[in-house]
Amino acid sequence: MDAEPTCKACGFSYVIGLKEDEERHARFHDEEEYGPMSYMNDGIYIVSLENTQPLRHMAEQAFRVGNREAQYDFALFMADEKSTNQPIAAIETIGGHAIAGVLTRNRSCEYRTSLEEFELCALGGRWRPKRGEAIEPHNRRAIEFIWVHKKYRGEKVLDGCLAKLTEHIGHPISEFSHSLPFTEAAVKFWRKRSLGSIYIAQSWTEHLGDAQDAHLEACVRLLSER
Repeated sequence: MDAEPTCKACGFSYVIGLKEDEERHARFHDEEEYGPMSYMNDGIYIVSLENTQPLRHMAEQAFRVGNREAQYDFALFMADEKSTNQPIAAIETIGGHAIAGVLTRNRSCEYRTSLEEFELCALGGRWRPKRGEAIEPHNRRAIEFIWVHKKYRGEKVLDGCLAKLTEHIGHPISEFSHSLPFTEAAVKFWRKRSLGSIYIAQSWTEHLGDAQDAHLEACVRLLSER
């Protein structure tokens, strides 16, 4: 067997001649080039825990790839999860691959903040609201994660997913909240919607690691103190 090379196209390191490694590289390379495999026809699909296993599995694979790109070490959506926060996603497929997805869940919402009131936080490299308006606590549909395959970024593929999602859920994008923490891409996403302010939902995972937990605590403290 040859030494372990790194694929120049996808960055995957593997041992030439080792069947298991070559198969893993082939799967990874295909996902990097085209997105995770999907056996669904081209289109946009609404996925919830009430759907059949193939649709839930497709959503799991789409968000697994997004998860890898975001460098999170926890699952965003599992095909067999037992959840009480009603996950609903919109997934787009093209050419036998999932190429975009928007994941939402019902989350507790206690704040609203201006889209101009965000700053980069050195802790964890995330963005946070500097201040916010306290509102009556309630549950609200929250956008938790947005993923677009790098090949399709900048082509407005999210518009179709968002249109399908808002039609299914029954209210406009302005009525959604967004879960902490925020990435730079998330801040840009909301600013492009031409909204003055957005609702802020509680964290979308129980534990993000010490740095992220500290970041979330800082966000909530800023929102509640100012």
